[in-house]
Amino acid sequence: MRPLALTALLFACGQKPEPQVCITPCGTVVLRSTMYCEDFKLLERELAARLAPTLPHACESWRGVTAWAHDGSSSVLRGQLVAGWAECHLARFHFHNGYELWRRPWHTAYAHELVHIAQGCESPTPPGGAPGDHADWEYRGYFQTLSDAAEALDRGSP
Repeated sequence: MRPLALTALLFACGQKPEPQVCITPCGTVVLRSTMYCEDFKLLERELAARLAPTLPHACESWRGVTAWAHDGSSSVLRGQLVAGWAECHLARFHFHNGYELWRRPWHTAYAHELVHIAQGCESPTPPGGAPGDHADWEYRGYFQTLSDAAEALDRGSP
């Protein structure tokens, strides 16, 4: 009987979680995701700390925002394939869970969309830069911030 119980336990531990509602420490409400709530919480704490020098009110800006998870890896939005999109005027954003069984939120558009929300969906043109959706991201280091946060979380040492 013990081998059967152990096998059942190991099988249950390896299953992808059911879609759930997750409320993060800053108050983001994550809906329909099959990723672990604890991973969203880890990511949010890590990202808020790393964004503090340039977006000190990031955590407050995420309070009450709804994050909708979608199956698959992309959608078509205004004729472009996207992995996520933010709708700041509606206090929500969308991201895809991806196809990998053990995908973590920091490997999806979730963190990227949190930055958009923290910016109020504004991306001011930096000195000498060109306007666009991510005009100041290189200048302010947001792309590097996202990469560094994901790397730290992958190592397990935020």
